[in-house]
Amino acid sequence: MSFLVGILCALVLLLGSFVFTGHEADARGTGTGKKIVKKALSYYGTPYGFQAGEMSCSDLTRMSVGPVTGVWMPAWDDKQRHYGWKPRQEKPGDVLFWREYAGDGPVTHVGIYKGKGMVVHSSAYYGMVTYSPTKYIPGYLYARRIR
Repeated sequence: MSFLVGILCALVLLLGSFVFTGHEADARGTGTGKKIVKKALSYYGTPYGFQAGEMSCSDLTRMSVGPVTGVWMPAWDDKQRHYGWKPRQEKPGDVLFWREYAGDGPVTHVGIYKGKGMVVHSSAYYGMVTYSPTKYIPGYLYARRIR
């Protein structure tokens, strides 16, 4: 009887860890992560800004992650840093955070990791939603995985 209880407990722990870690395919950059990237890229060329028809960096992450995952983050980069978890390695669809040299607050810029060192972001520098190498954006902090 105790052997059966042990097996049952092990099974519950195994299934519980699967539920909490979520989409195993996402850890390899497929599934939900790729859908988030695709959604972010659908805004390519949208003007940067805070008016109707424009998109800030935090608007982009919110509108890319929310429809895919059902997790609707606030429209403020500093508040978005509290969502998801920090992965060991960035994967496509992760939200990346920066503390740029000229900004105020703990986080001043966000984007969606595209893969291969590239980020989709709404850039004041380029004046639109675009993608760039992450290494050219100063002040990188960390990634958060939101699924």
